[in-house]
Amino acid sequence: MGWFSPIKGHYPSLGQIDKTLPVGSGSDNAGLQRGMILKVAPDTNNAEGAFVIPATIAEGDLLYIALQDYADAQAGMAGTTGFDAGVNPAAPVTPGVPTVTGLSLDMEGEYETDQYDDTIKDTDGVGTKLTVVAGKLSKLTGEGVVVAYLTSKPYGRWINNAIAKPDGETNPKMATRQGATKSVIRFRTK
Repeated sequence: MGWFSPIKGHYPSLGQIDKTLPVGSGSDNAGLQRGMILKVAPDTNNAEGAFVIPATIAEGDLLYIALQDYADAQAGMAGTTGFDAGVNPAAPVTPGVPTVTGLSLDMEGEYETDQYDDTIKDTDGVGTKLTVVAGKLSKLTGEGVVVAYLTSKPYGRWINNAIAKPDGETNPKMATRQGATKSVIRFRTK
């Protein structure tokens, strides 16, 4: 389960820019976690497209921050339920595909997430340019698309719904206990 928390900006509000779409097909997208960066991609099942985890990004891509995990119960119900073509012909949903909501990265704000890769170190300063690699924020080295700026280097934060012990540990009761410290960063969008 991923962590994402808006710190400053237009969330939740009528001023927020968001989009709700089904998750694109493909096993890579099943790893979607809250706080990951998603790209809108064409989809033959939905005229508005679908969210996918981008391996890389290009200038002009429509990028969003995921507000749900792929396995989130509400995302699953939203996708599995679907709509009758007579009710909403513009947005049919393929049964069995989760539908998630994302906040636009074009919207000004400051956010906190644990969805970043190991290129971001605790020695990186405020203002470090960030890009997206495999759906996670990554330190930009050289040329590339800047999507955000680091406003706080990685630090430990207690997260109430984080899994305390991973599955497969010797005590199954401990595997379901929740609450743990996770490493997070803060970033500001353009």
